[in-house]
Amino acid sequence: MQHERAKTGVVWLAGLLVCVVGPAAWGQQSIVERSSWWAVPVATPRAFLEEAGKHGVSFQYQYVHDLSSNPSPAFTERDWCGRFTWTLSATVDLQKTTGWSGASGYASVKQHVREFGQIDDRVAQGYSNLDTNQHTTLYEAWIQQTIVGGKLAVKAGRIDSNTDFDAVPTAGDFLNSSMGYSPTVMDFPSYPAPQTAVEVLVPLNSATRVAVGEFRTPGGRISLLEGDRTWSGGTDQHGGRAAIGMWNLTESLPRLDGRMVGRTGGLYGVVEQSLGSRSYSDGRKRALTGYLQMGTGDEQVNPYRAHLGGGLVIAAPFRRRAGDAAGIAGSWVHLGPGGCETVVETYYKVNLGRGVSLVQDLQYFRNPGGSGTLRDALVAMPRLVIAF
Repeated sequence: MQHERAKTGVVWLAGLLVCVVGPAAWGQQSIVERSSWWAVPVATPRAFLEEAGKHGVSFQYQYVHDLSSNPSPAFTERDWCGRFTWTLSATVDLQKTTGWSGASGYASVKQHVREFGQIDDRVAQGYSNLDTNQHTTLYEAWIQQTIVGGKLAVKAGRIDSNTDFDAVPTAGDFLNSSMGYSPTVMDFPSYPAPQTAVEVLVPLNSATRVAVGEFRTPGGRISLLEGDRTWSGGTDQHGGRAAIGMWNLTESLPRLDGRMVGRTGGLYGVVEQSLGSRSYSDGRKRALTGYLQMGTGDEQVNPYRAHLGGGLVIAAPFRRRAGDAAGIAGSWVHLGPGGCETVVETYYKVNLGRGVSLVQDLQYFRNPGGSGTLRDALVAMPRLVIAF
């Protein structure tokens, strides 16, 4: 175990060096010039990326590493679990690249690795939104075409549904899985397994959008419909958004009484609201934002019958730490006959610069799993994020 932890420490250090030292080193290298960005031999990595950007192609890389303590005393073995996920993606402006007017594309490859330890799957709301089976996969691959003078967009391919449906941008730095989208949406085709889909995105005006999606699922298909509206209130301090959606899952599903049904569905909603901001003397701004989320499901079919959540996030809490953020949130789910689980989460994100951040997260579970048989649990989890 000590050897495995040592390897993890080396990975973290190597990641930091790549992000902090790498770009500077690349900028000083001098390799053979070339006439076009796709030619061989290639120039420096930085020059290649800059040239690709001129032709409508941009690349992104993200590495996320979690260390989580097991939820003691709910878990018998008091130890740590280590896991990481990396994602390599490319965004393409097809009009610049091929002359295909109004079209864009996106593709990504993702790998998830569990290094050591084990997770406690008896808690209903996963304490790390990274947790899944170890795998490497083509995560997303889609093309989007705008038509009718840009008044309508059609997206088709392998799509993460949480991009356009039930998204909670304010809660993006929380680590608990329920903060990202409502667990009441059964077979939601998001991480770790997006699905083949067709979406139609209709901006009714500058503030209102309607999204419709049809996604495959492992056992059938799911239809999603969402209306989204943003507002400014006259100043940046009063900006916000609200979204309400409905979903319908079509596949063979067992009821609690043992009978089978062919479909189920429910509702979800998200509200995000700026609660005020304050400008520092150097022009940097502290901002406080709140959010609420909810979801419903059929109590005869859905293991998550109802969900309520909400939280507060403050950006730039200190003048000298403009890139930092902190948050506190809670999430409640109704599980099975009479069982409920509640989790309260708080974090502080330290911006280390050059796309590197460290999140220190703490989660408290009340009635884990909703069964009443496990004692309340506390999970500590630091997360390293490297993105460029």
